[in-house]
Amino acid sequence: MPLPPPDQQFRLCANAAALAFAHRPAYVAYHSRATIDVHTLKRHLVVERAVEARTVDDFAANQDLPRGARSYGHAWPLNPLFDAIAYFRIANDAKSLRDPLETYVYDVQPITFGEPKASSANVNVVATTLRNYYATYAPDSTPEVAHIALDPLRALTTGNGSDFYLHDVFVDTATNLPRQVTFSGRDDILLVVDYATEGGQWIVSHAHYEKTLYLPIRVARFHAIIDVRFDSFRFPTIPNDNKLVPSAAPAPERT
Repeated sequence: MPLPPPDQQFRLCANAAALAFAHRPAYVAYHSRATIDVHTLKRHLVVERAVEARTVDDFAANQDLPRGARSYGHAWPLNPLFDAIAYFRIANDAKSLRDPLETYVYDVQPITFGEPKASSANVNVVATTLRNYYATYAPDSTPEVAHIALDPLRALTTGNGSDFYLHDVFVDTATNLPRQVTFSGRDDILLVVDYATEGGQWIVSHAHYEKTLYLPIRVARFHAIIDVRFDSFRFPTIPNDNKLVPSAAPAPERT
């Protein structure tokens, strides 16, 4: 079966991702291993954490491994049930190399599209395009995996304070869910989010982020890379940590 137009496939993908996010389980537990590198500064750091998170507000217990401190806040470095097609924010960005445990994703707002409608009864054909991106299929697209290349339009970028925008979405056409979402932006930003299915849940298995940072008045620069693997997923109906019971702790403060 031929692929639908890329704009339509993106709409289907966004709606499928938003639906999966809306029906996410109440709790998720996982193991994360982050590698942080700044080659110019010869800095290399590996951080491992066991995390249990309440998904409704992303309040989480973050346990440093193997025998480190236990802290409470947002799921680190992101909740693996995160919808990368959505609007979202990244706290601290790569500046968190001074304190990488303060990085997290927040304010996730899924994107949904309604069915296109004709402007009047006299219209026989309705053509749909994305308002903010020019979408095309990349040459490596197949009937099973649609690779949508996205070019942000001026309607999106003009006056927009965002550092990065969608660049590629790889879609599993059997489910319309993303297999991979990539972003690019100024200061050599690259964000890659890979998905897998675990326990029947669409979930992040890997995330990669890099950015070039500049000292004041750009007298020097260095490139930071953060690469995170997620595994050992569980979806408990009751959290192991009593502080994650909704009445036991407030939602984390947003910055």
